[in-house]
Amino acid sequence: MDGGMPKIIRRVEAVFGISTSPYQAGLRRRSLSLPFSERGSSELGPDWGSRRQIETRLLHYALREVHEGICGQHLGGRTLAYKILRQGYYWPVMQKDAASFTRRCDQCQKFYPLSHTPAIPLSILTSPIPFAMWGMDILGPFPMATGQRRFVIVAIDYFTKWTEAEPLATITEAKCEEFF
Repeated sequence: MDGGMPKIIRRVEAVFGISTSPYQAGLRRRSLSLPFSERGSSELGPDWGSRRQIETRLLHYALREVHEGICGQHLGGRTLAYKILRQGYYWPVMQKDAASFTRRCDQCQKFYPLSHTPAIPLSILTSPIPFAMWGMDILGPFPMATGQRRFVIVAIDYFTKWTEAEPLATITEAKCEEFF
């Protein structure tokens, strides 16, 4: 590498006399936005272990293999970057590259879980108490049943969703009043 992160980490460790700290974790997190070195090298850190830095020409291959390879799970950008990191590889703009790679994946864009928020604002309850408002409908004609019944009258309470139904042979005012 041409300097960069290993020098910064060694300097911080020398100045502050620490090997693992929140400050060092912040440096590592901020290092993901640093420019990438053209040469592959080994990144050594006290709690990172030895991470091999991937050459520029192999970045796309590594992302593609982990994202959609034989064991690929079409992970999101952050998860994809951490999975590659756990495999022992590293490059400074890893999260940014992984996020842009997943945004370009056709399968991820097709099958990404859609938002299930309602298209319109929810309305208030139409019936504040049980049995205050009913909906009625007559269905049919159906094929002839016993007793020459061909129609069905249905009533539903809007609040409780209680349903009542009765078969009818003919639709008359008297039969509907009798049902209700």
